[in-house]
Order: sequence, then structure tokens, then C-alpha cells
Amino acid sequence: MTNIKSIVFDWGGVLIDQPTPGLIRYFIKHLNISDVQLLTAHRKYNDSFQKGIIDESTYWKGICKELKINPPREPSLWKRALKHVYRERHNMFNLAFVLQNNGYKTALLTNTEPPAMELFQDQHYDMFDVEVFSCAEGYRKPEHKIYEITLKRLGCKPEETLFIDDREENIKAAVSLGIQSIMYVNQRQIKAKLAPYVLKLAKK
Repeated sequence: MTNIKSIVFDWGGVLIDQPTPGLIRYFIKHLNISDVQLLTAHRKYNDSFQKGIIDESTYWKGICKELKINPPREPSLWKRALKHVYRERHNMFNLAFVLQNNGYKTALLTNTEPPAMELFQDQHYDMFDVEVFSCAEGYRKPEHKIYEITLKRLGCKPEETLFIDDREENIKAAVSLGIQSIMYVNQRQIKAKLAPYVLKLAKK
């Protein structure tokens, strides 16, 4: 990896513990349904939800119509559930902060839903120069367009950009565009991969 000017981080599974298992447990308990029922219905609406084509109310109405149950009454069950399972990987956020302070452009690129985007913005993180949410753009990884949007906002070429994600299909899409990429395994592995770019990381 050479000539890196910007580093792009995924959110769920990289910067925070993967929230999906916890969300599923929360929803099936709250709605009194099985995980199979939820996941079967979820697959029909997930793409539109993550692309911002439908809002949360429409998502739950569709899910609950499929399952023949009443939709949740609270304004945002999704946001409440995500708050419950949200676990930051502090070392990863600190890594983004250190990289930014050492002259690298940093970005968040995530497939996420409108209530999750709101929760992220509620945290007031300041270590990302660019934030790209699928629900705000109408595209999601591994679609090429959302990577191109990120590169344009960073003002960097693909070969000048390093992308970190925990899903193979997202890594493959980035690599096909010429973006240098690392598949996330654990925090120690990422820190070791990036240490050559920031002397401070190597010394910690």
C-alpha cells in the first residue's frame, strides 16, 4: 500500500461491534416473533430502508403486515434498539482521530438506515472529514456509485485511498475500483496494517 492520502472506515463491524445480532434479539423479543419470521420479512424491505427509499414507519408497517402483527407504537423502535446494543470500539475511533491529526483525510462509509444515521450524528464524532450514509445517498455497498461518491467528497483518487470493511463483498467492490483495501479481522490487525503510515501508532 503506497501513496495513501485518505482512509475510509465502515461503521458496524469495524468502528463498533456488529449490531445486527443484538438488533435481531431486541426486535424478536419486543414483537414476540421468531428470528426466522423477522429475517424473512426483513429481506424484502432492507434494501429500500438502507437506501432511504422508505422511512422507518413504512418499514415496520411492511414487516408487520407480512407477519400479521401490530406495528410498534414508539416513534423509532430501530433507534431505541440500536442505542441498547451500541458498543463502540474505542481504539478504532481513536485510530481515526490519530490518522486525521497526522494529515490523512478520514471518511465514514456505511450501509445504514435513517434512524441509525441519526444516532451516529447524535454522537457528534469529529474524527471524520467525510460521512457517507447509504440512506442519504440512495446507494449502498457494494454498489460502485457509493464508493465513487466517497472518493469525490474526499477529493482523492482510488489508489490514494484505503478502505476498511468487515464484509468480503464490500472489499471486492472497492478493489475492483482500484481502492486499496483491508478486510477487518480485529483491532490489533488493523493497527498493525496502518502503523507504517503513522509513527505514533507504531510507538503505542
